Amino acid sequence: MSRTLQTLSLICLLVLTGACGSKKQEKQDPETTDTTTVVTTQPEVQPIDTVTPAPPVNEVKEKVEPVTENSTVKADVSGKGTIVQKGDIWVIRTTGTDGTDYLPNNLSDAFKVDGKSVTFEANMTPQPKGVRMAGRPITLISIK
Repeated sequence: MSRTLQTLSLICLLVLTGACGSKKQEKQDPETTDTTTVVTTQPEVQPIDTVTPAPPVNEVKEKVEPVTENSTVKADVSGKGTIVQKGDIWVIRTTGTDGTDYLPNNLSDAFKVDGKSVTFEANMTPQPKGVRMAGRPITLISIK
């Protein structure tokens, strides 16, 4: 009975360790004719040199060129106009035949005076699609 119990225990042990991916080694005892099975379990370890490195992180560095007083910046738009307040928005309405409203995104508080006459130079900025604006969007280069 104890021999049968040992055999069943050994079979259960083999089945369980086989399911876990363990390695088996068989040894023959020279004194008996029985074959003894020794089960060793070793964790699978990846060598350090085969570890996949993390992909590089995309870095975007913005190149900004400083504007100096001696450098000349070509303006898309220039002219004379009047500062006009439309609700809580400040625009520059040009004088002359076209009378275009420009919406500066960098107008300083010193120029936010309704009716003030100014001379300006600016670059056009893209208008978002499907958005109605109080004027054509610009970035001021200079204003006097």
